[in-house]
Amino acid sequence: MFNLLPDAEKKHIFAEYRIRVGILVCLFLALTAALAFIFLVPSYLVSDSRYKEVSGRIDAVRHSTILREANELNTKLTSANLKIRTLATTSPQSAEALFERLLARRISSVRLSSLEYQRKAGGNELRFSGIAANRESLAQFVKLLESEPSFGRVNIPVSDFAKDRNASFSIQITVR
Repeated sequence: MFNLLPDAEKKHIFAEYRIRVGILVCLFLALTAALAFIFLVPSYLVSDSRYKEVSGRIDAVRHSTILREANELNTKLTSANLKIRTLATTSPQSAEALFERLLARRISSVRLSSLEYQRKAGGNELRFSGIAANRESLAQFVKLLESEPSFGRVNIPVSDFAKDRNASFSIQITVR
């Protein structure tokens, strides 16, 4: 019977068939989207509430005193480790040996009141101060220090030679 229809009518029926199939496909897609929306909304609401809860807990932990204390402790430990590494670096000469060499060069008319040893990247420094009985004994002591091979530059201010008796002095030595 289909073949009995004229071509124009056949085209019209075929176009109407396509429209009906298109409408069914659109209805099927709309129904699928509606069902997906209906079934996904509860999951979205649960996920959103859990996200907000976890975010609140994270903020509480970030602002807690325990975390701040842990960060402070971490900073202190880092600082302590740095100090330990600085002290643990081996030097060709120990501070004790340098002090012994210094005291071996000391003459009886020179009294030392303070000793200080400082490690630096450019070279270690030995600083000390004291009182010399007179200017000549201070000059003799400085010459003895300059003759020590482990001492590099012996630096004493000229003003330390100003007093003739009981001259207080401060000497800085760069260690080789």
